[in-house]
Amino acid sequence: PRSPTDLTHSLEQAIAAATVSADSATIGVLHRIVAKYPLALALRGHTAPLRSATYNRDGNLILTTSEDSTARVWNATTGECIRVLRGHRGWVLSGTFSPDGRYIVTAGRDSVALVWDASTGEILARLPQLREYTRSVRFVGDKPWLITTGDDPFVHIWAARSWTRPGQDIRIR
Repeated sequence: PRSPTDLTHSLEQAIAAATVSADSATIGVLHRIVAKYPLALALRGHTAPLRSATYNRDGNLILTTSEDSTARVWNATTGECIRVLRGHRGWVLSGTFSPDGRYIVTAGRDSVALVWDASTGEILARLPQLREYTRSVRFVGDKPWLITTGDDPFVHIWAARSWTRPGQDIRIR
């Protein structure tokens, strides 16, 4: 039989939700497995309120971002902090794992998206937003593209791996 942890990552059998406790800067990741296995995991380490939380594709890692200027990678089973990512000068507003799990990208109030080597925590690239805060970063499915957005009226498209902008930004307002 599959373990409760395995079941949490099955769309047919689990609902996952993350709750953020701003007063204690603690994230509680709650898994409610439709079959019957409730599981709660508290991730402690950030020193300021959280801004986002997301799983990697395999569901075995959690990435959190915080107003303490860090992002953290957690073991989704044990709650152990695997890595602290330091490099932003201000709040880290969002983050994402690349589809292949090789990269982590974080967005910050310092108007930069940082690309990290997921296995070492080394900063591989700085992607400037140019105008305002970088609020959101997302990979486009399995495609080799990263999208960043901020407070400006543009969507910025980046070629993954080279981390260059292949064309003009898309104006959305």
